[in-house]
Amino acid sequence: TGRHVEAAAPLISIKVNCDDRSQCPKHTTCCQLDSGKWGCCPLQNAVCCPDKQHCCPHGYTCDPTSTSCHKRLWVALTPLDVLGSRLRDVKCDEQTSCQDGQTCCRMSATMWGCCPYPNVCVLFEIKASD
Repeated sequence: TGRHVEAAAPLISIKVNCDDRSQCPKHTTCCQLDSGKWGCCPLQNAVCCPDKQHCCPHGYTCDPTSTSCHKRLWVALTPLDVLGSRLRDVKCDEQTSCQDGQTCCRMSATMWGCCPYPNVCVLFEIKASD
């Protein structure tokens, strides 16, 4: 699932507007460099990495420790029932639960969803403003 991280290239053509003064070639992505200037990622709809030196293909995340790109794993959540409507085995909180073999996953600060796999680790932190 790992891919090599692409380095942002210098501006060379006029096709994609980065701002009112900078443009990149068609089928590339504008990424701001750590110098504050714009660079062109040679991938269309790419993800600009936080180090402001690299980019990854759409649907991938940047891994700064290994300077590589990793594919995101998307798993469909199953609808959540309130306790009492059906017997559930995995309790999320006082009012909600998931079926046996599923994992409670926070969708926001006030909502739960059920991941269809057991013992899934949380990969992100919910913001208090959700």
